Amino acid sequence: MIFNPEYEIAPAKLNLFLHITGKRQDGYHLLESLVVFTDIADHVRITATGQTDFQVTGSFAHLTGAMEHNLVYRAYQAYESAIQRDLKTVLSLEKNIPVGAGLGGGSSDAAAALRLLHRLYGSTKIDIEKMALTLGADVPVCLQTRAQIMRGVGEKIHTLSTFPRLPVLMIWPDVICETASVFKALSFTPAPPVSIPNKFETADEVIGFLAETRNDLEKTAMNICPAIQTVLEEMRAQKGIRLARMTGSGSACFGICDDFDVAEHAKSYLGKKYPSWWCHAGYINP
Repeated sequence: MIFNPEYEIAPAKLNLFLHITGKRQDGYHLLESLVVFTDIADHVRITATGQTDFQVTGSFAHLTGAMEHNLVYRAYQAYESAIQRDLKTVLSLEKNIPVGAGLGGGSSDAAAALRLLHRLYGSTKIDIEKMALTLGADVPVCLQTRAQIMRGVGEKIHTLSTFPRLPVLMIWPDVICETASVFKALSFTPAPPVSIPNKFETADEVIGFLAETRNDLEKTAMNICPAIQTVLEEMRAQKGIRLARMTGSGSACFGICDDFDVAEHAKSYLGKKYPSWWCHAGYINP
């Protein structure tokens, strides 16, 4: 029996590049992406109380929607069903990552819930990798919070051996960009596979590689959410931001910086210029 709260962090993810490589007959798009995780995170907690409850707090709690649609709660239900037990615990989510931003908050939350549930109640009979894919295409890659290559519809994952810690500026322009809307409007030519190194030692190596890539959803997302273009123009105008790009299906963007001071200065400047924007100066973790 658990008497004290147990928790897992659910870090925001960034798609450093995202190429659309095809489309299956069932309508799902195939992709190739380099996924990394950052120092800004949600928190998932479980407390055994003898009753079931789900609580959401944090800066973006008001955007999480109905409980039955929340990926943390769906992960909880799936795990209960798999182990055939009514766990009767209080599940709580501290929501610090913007919603509808392409930062993978919901997927990372679900992955954190699965890790936590498996640690506390797990059986070797439970395959949380397979369970993760039933919850969403981005959930499997969020099970490991390290730099990874993601292919297919999210089920083909390879973890890089080495990746540097990089200063980063992240901006969300306070506009939700719905993934379904972006993919529905998307027109694309399938991208050829990219040869991705198994390790990156330095920022120069990362920037050099990314210079030959892109986010194939960026143009479509800009048409739906013009604020993305404003964010990117402002980030690219800042001295010391080496590469700025939209992440996921938007609307958040990231800028890899020369050092943390650059990220902090740009955050301060742009945060004052655009008070409604959410700005975070931090790090991409190895």
